[in-house]
Amino acid sequence: MTERTIILVVVLLLVWGLGLCIALYYSRMGRMMRRHHRLSLLSEASLPPVTVIICVRDQCELIHHHLLHYLTQDYPSYEVLVVDMGSRDDTKWLLLSMEEEYSHLRHIEMPTHTLVVNPVAEAQMLGTMSAKHEWLLFASIDSMPATPQWLRYMGHTAAKHPGSTIVAGITTYQPRRGADNARLRFVTLWHTMMCYIHADSHRLVDVPGGNVMVSRDAYMEHDDSDSSRHYPVDAISLMVNRCSTATNTSLCLHPEARILQLPPLGESQSLRERQIAIHTRSRLRLPRLFRCWSALCALYPWLLDVTIVAAFLLWPDVPALVAAGVSLAIMLMVAMAIGHSLPLMGECPPKWRLIPLLHLLPLWAAAARAESRVRNRW
Repeated sequence: MTERTIILVVVLLLVWGLGLCIALYYSRMGRMMRRHHRLSLLSEASLPPVTVIICVRDQCELIHHHLLHYLTQDYPSYEVLVVDMGSRDDTKWLLLSMEEEYSHLRHIEMPTHTLVVNPVAEAQMLGTMSAKHEWLLFASIDSMPATPQWLRYMGHTAAKHPGSTIVAGITTYQPRRGADNARLRFVTLWHTMMCYIHADSHRLVDVPGGNVMVSRDAYMEHDDSDSSRHYPVDAISLMVNRCSTATNTSLCLHPEARILQLPPLGESQSLRERQIAIHTRSRLRLPRLFRCWSALCALYPWLLDVTIVAAFLLWPDVPALVAAGVSLAIMLMVAMAIGHSLPLMGECPPKWRLIPLLHLLPLWAAAARAESRVRNRW
């Protein structure tokens, strides 16, 4: 046995062992969600009052279609507070007519003279100061709860963990035809898995999709609106990134506690959301170990491919085919570990499609990083 053969055998064993570790890591998300699925709900008297804050601007049609899902939640005590950021359409009159029918709905108007780069952060701060209840749940009008039990499960998680000041749920994009929608849904779910698995034993570093409930004291104590309103960033994600710890953060992973996010409508909205994601990502404080492990998991399919090519170049046909077969089995195991978690998160893609999606993941990340550098330069 030559020296190069010994080195290749050692590398293959290390890569296969790494694949088993990654598969076990991915499968942890499914175990976490099954544990939450078995939880029994508390009595209505134990659920805390909640204020749902929604910021809108010239989105009358979305209000007409989505606001009703927030107003018909099966929850004993909550209010829906809509902050109007200077709408010029019929938003005000539509909200006034809906307030007559739903007593727990009210709206406030942000002063039109407020000139900031990020009016959403200013509107969220205004909604926080105007909220009646201690718990605040920030939502978006271009999304809607998956079920009428969404708020009940979020409130149950907050009541179940008295020391928590942050409760994070899952957000999934509504399925549409096209490669862009498939990319957006898979990248969001993969990033959610990485963040929430890390939060199960450490802290929550990001809230993909923004399905998060925080206490008013935590929001006011760690408020960063003075800087957030001058940059196009997601102020809630930055706040969670700054103040989350292993003891004050709880995860609500029940399938009925999901938020369904509407994909970007048009190139201008897509560009705006990418700009917000780029500026937010550049300001997140991510642990170095989390960065390295996420990069390793994203690059693992390509690492496995390189070892297969090296085996075919250095070994005869039969040993190389055996090595390729074992590598393919490891790749299928990694894909199945993700595939067992995605149905619990509201996604049911074919298992075979996960392998090319995992291969494309680092390419999408590299494209996003290149776009971030170009935009920051300008």
